[in-house]
Amino acid sequence: MAITTRYSNGNFEVLDDGKVIISQPFKPTPTGEQLPWADEAEAVAWWDASKSSVIGAPETPPSA
Repeated sequence: MAITTRYSNGNFEVLDDGKVIISQPFKPTPTGEQLPWADEAEAVAWWDASKSSVIGAPETPPSA
């Protein structure tokens, strides 16, 4: 699993091995208001804070 991100024309995407798993064209808000991202840094900061709930805990290698 290779998770990457890209930001283009105000849309933030998260990809897993090249397949889009999240397409977030606006900044999530508690009210549901769809505000545009200020910039890529804001979108990446959101992803950094949210990714553990989306991806889950990292897999642990099998014990020997």
